[in-house]
Amino acid sequence: MVATVARVILDSLDLIPNQDGRTLVSFVTFDKSIHYYNFKDTDDHPQVIIASDVEDLFLPTPEDLLVPLVSFRPQIEKLLMKLPLMYSNTQVPLCGLGSALKATRAIIGSHGGKIIVFQTTPTNIGPGMRSSGSGLLSPSSSFSDEPSSTANVISNIKGVLQLSTENKFFKEFAVECTRDQICVDLFLFPSQPIDLSSLSSMIKVTGGTLHYYPGFSGNSSEDVAKFSSDMSCFLSTSFCLEAVLRVRASRGISISNYKGNFFTRQTDLLALPNFNPKHSFSVEFSIEESLSSPVAFIQAALLHTTSGGERRIRVITMALPISSNPSEIVSLADASVIANVLAKNAIALANRSDDDPRDYLFSKVVDILQAVKNLERSTSSISLPRALKPIVFLIHGAIRSLFWSKQGTFFDTTQTPTLEGDIRASMFCMVETMSVMETTKLFSPRIYALHYHDESHGGFWPVPLSGERFERNGVYLLDDGTSILYLWVGDLVSNDLQQALDGVGISMRSGKVGWLTLITL
Repeated sequence: MVATVARVILDSLDLIPNQDGRTLVSFVTFDKSIHYYNFKDTDDHPQVIIASDVEDLFLPTPEDLLVPLVSFRPQIEKLLMKLPLMYSNTQVPLCGLGSALKATRAIIGSHGGKIIVFQTTPTNIGPGMRSSGSGLLSPSSSFSDEPSSTANVISNIKGVLQLSTENKFFKEFAVECTRDQICVDLFLFPSQPIDLSSLSSMIKVTGGTLHYYPGFSGNSSEDVAKFSSDMSCFLSTSFCLEAVLRVRASRGISISNYKGNFFTRQTDLLALPNFNPKHSFSVEFSIEESLSSPVAFIQAALLHTTSGGERRIRVITMALPISSNPSEIVSLADASVIANVLAKNAIALANRSDDDPRDYLFSKVVDILQAVKNLERSTSSISLPRALKPIVFLIHGAIRSLFWSKQGTFFDTTQTPTLEGDIRASMFCMVETMSVMETTKLFSPRIYALHYHDESHGGFWPVPLSGERFERNGVYLLDDGTSILYLWVGDLVSNDLQQALDGVGISMRSGKVGWLTLITL
């Protein structure tokens, strides 16, 4: 992992936003000790300083640990080229992530910025040390495909998310980071449980990003290509720094809930050390008193600093008409937005209580259908407005994607069965910052019949999401909007089709092929 990370960072240095040369960088590596890298103008190579006591940290020559990227570019490049050789034979089983985080915060605390973590093993020494057995998910504690008793459901939820309140260090550290305008981003490469439920609190509080690669292998060209693409894109992104987001509404309307990665400073003020332009936020409002005006206003204002050091504010104001006619309101409801918000609420429910998130989603669908039926008292059937018709299908897709058995995950858990708890936690982190378009594609993915190509219509056409449409001599590609595609291969596929797909780089063998999961009938 170290060699791959060092090479990708080296290749991406020119992509880091640094128009005015203000970007500062620092490097810290860790196992049972903390390794600092001291840069000096007079030295061609940085000096390595090792702090063996992870409980009592100190900063040696702190002014030389955080240096300008432009001025020290040659030394930084030499360090990145040397790191793989320095640790190629290291086999220390201890990992002091908590101490490394505290050391890094001390280095950049007066400046703010980002702490980017690359980790393969769980924290097992110093602050944040994982207790024995935490993070493990037994095979019996995943969500079942079949209805179960209330006691079993509660046991299942606890099994999947048993770490949500166990390790407090990382959340407390994240809160401290928000005071220094520091964001934490995670790139994880585990082959064993890594306590992601606890680690993820850092990205949720500081506005960070999670990239999760279970079973990563530096010898796999597909794994390396995936990480290289993600890392290059990440380093080239211009983030908003030192941001605060304030949301307001007309009198009589109050904010009842927020969803996303942020720290709540006040009921209407969110703090974001980094604002990722690819992240989405949801805000729920409630009507507290009668609205006499024909129009209600909602306003969101984002105050932030650009990567170039400019302080800016962006304001979005919406004017929404007020209606006393429930039928008119229902006719304008957006099923995709409702599914997005309800799915995020279900994730929050699963993280904080023993209630079954599936029951929550089912009950919300029943409430919607009942409300529509009450508006149509003259008929016993339910006729949903056109914009609301997909709601049942989307909620069912959310349940299948997030709260079902391990076969409903983004990742192939057959090769890493012990990671199922962390994998589910990573799914939750991804959905919590997804836009409406992204969750709609996840809950209602597209399937393309690769064995049927129509040149007159520009290529492959999507087919309905129904098993009845699958042919045993066909090949189907499922795209749910994530970085993984799924290929369904019938057992009667012709040799000509196999050769044609092999010619475009799609292997017909079963198992994981890069980020393409193959499922053979």
